[in-house]
Amino acid sequence: MPKIKATRTILETANGYYEYQLAQIKFDTKKYNEVLQHADIIINTFRSDKENRFYSIGLLYKALALLEFGDTEAAYPLLTEAKNFNEVAHEGRMTTFNSTLEIDFGLYYYYNSIKQYALAEVHLLEGYKKAVAEQTNKLQLKYLQLLGDVSAKQNKYVES
Repeated sequence: MPKIKATRTILETANGYYEYQLAQIKFDTKKYNEVLQHADIIINTFRSDKENRFYSIGLLYKALALLEFGDTEAAYPLLTEAKNFNEVAHEGRMTTFNSTLEIDFGLYYYYNSIKQYALAEVHLLEGYKKAVAEQTNKLQLKYLQLLGDVSAKQNKYVES
C-alpha cells in the first residue's frame, strides 16, 4: 500500500509541475482564460494537501489571471491564502528546485492594479530581498526593473 501512495504522490507532483508550467506560459502569452483553467486544475489536485507548494502556485496564478480581468475582490483573498500557506509550510521561500512562487509579485500586481503604488513598492522590495537572499539573478533584475517602474509612477526620480 505505501508504494501505491508514493506513486500517486509522484504522479500528482509531476502533473502539478506540468500544469504550473502551462499556467506560466499562458500567463506570459496573455491567455488568461487558459491560466484560470490550469490554476483550477492545480488547486483541485492539491486541495487536500495545502502544504504542497503547488497549491499556493495555483492560487497565485488564479489571482494573477483574475487581476487581468479586473476582479481585484476575488484575487486578494487568493493571494493572502497563498502567502499564509507559503510562510507556514515553506518559510516564505520564493524558489525551489522545481518551481518559483512569487507571492510578493502577486501582491505587487494587486496593489499596482488598484493604484496603491506605495504598497506595491513594499512588496517589490520584499520580493527583491528574497531574490537576493536566494541568489536568483533573473528575479533580482525583474524586481529592480519593476521598482523603477513603480518609482516613476510615484514621481520618485529626478530627471537629469
